[in-house]
Amino acid sequence: MELDRATRLITTTPEICGPGPWTRERIASNISLAETYGRPIGMETARAIAFALVQDDWEAAHGEAGNPDGEIHPCDGTAPVLHFALGGALHDLDDLWMGLAKLGARTPDALAFATYIGALEVFLEAGPDGFQVWLNRPGHTGRWVDLACSEAELETTLGRGPVGKVLGSSGFGQLDARDVVRHEASTRRHRGEEVDPDDTTLADIRAWHRLTTAIRQHGPAYAAWVHAEEGEVMEVAPFDRRHVGPVDGIEAFCFSIGVRDGWWLPALSLEADHDLRAILSVDVLAMWRIYEIIGWAITPGVLGEDTSHLFAPVGHVGPPPSVAQVRATRTY
Repeated sequence: MELDRATRLITTTPEICGPGPWTRERIASNISLAETYGRPIGMETARAIAFALVQDDWEAAHGEAGNPDGEIHPCDGTAPVLHFALGGALHDLDDLWMGLAKLGARTPDALAFATYIGALEVFLEAGPDGFQVWLNRPGHTGRWVDLACSEAELETTLGRGPVGKVLGSSGFGQLDARDVVRHEASTRRHRGEEVDPDDTTLADIRAWHRLTTAIRQHGPAYAAWVHAEEGEVMEVAPFDRRHVGPVDGIEAFCFSIGVRDGWWLPALSLEADHDLRAILSVDVLAMWRIYEIIGWAITPGVLGEDTSHLFAPVGHVGPPPSVAQVRATRTY
């Protein structure tokens, strides 16, 4: 049984399969190798460990027979572990550790779990700060590459030879490789270039670097703009033609317009004085909807910030229009 468990395939994505399939035997070998050389495990092994833990958790809850297609889904509280396994993103280590703690109570192999957690702990403690990606290059050991640099400095770091493949990231919050591809494709289209969706350079380290440079230049709002509604906000027009500024949310946006135009506070006063809540209560979602239809957008932060970000319709200049002005457009 132990041999069967050691050699049975672990459900993984093709991105981290490497030269062969992932098994617990292969994970154990990589952990031993890392310990021999006194270094942390690599990103591929760390992600394979995360897959193995989630797979164990799934099978502990449903049984191996309940997973005929090899698909796994996170149980309660363990989603951050699966997210790390899928994309290698390190953006909220507290959530990741809490997810790992949830798995610890259900794993069928306490010794293997302790070994995996120990290896992950060393890997995460040696992890990077800021905008970095884990790069695997043919014939080289994978490593973190700092993207807070100039294009020339990045090229010096890369040197000659194949660029390699990005297998993980740190500092990008909720952004992942899909956002990088959308950003790179959109940037090229705005430059008038044709984009091949199968072009692997859309997600290479240079594409990650261009996104990093833009975020460092424009701030967290740029990351929110890239991530919003799977790139729909980004595709309409360049960032600097739409970004307005920070906003606390839909209700704060509607409140600011109502107070500015002089009707919000009187409405609340009538509501309170005459018990007219059913008649005069402001439906902020309905109000926001008419602004959204004409092109306004509010996107939540994705880099850990508490605020959201406001984007105006293409070509709009100045503050948001009044409700009456929006209704007069008759486009809602």
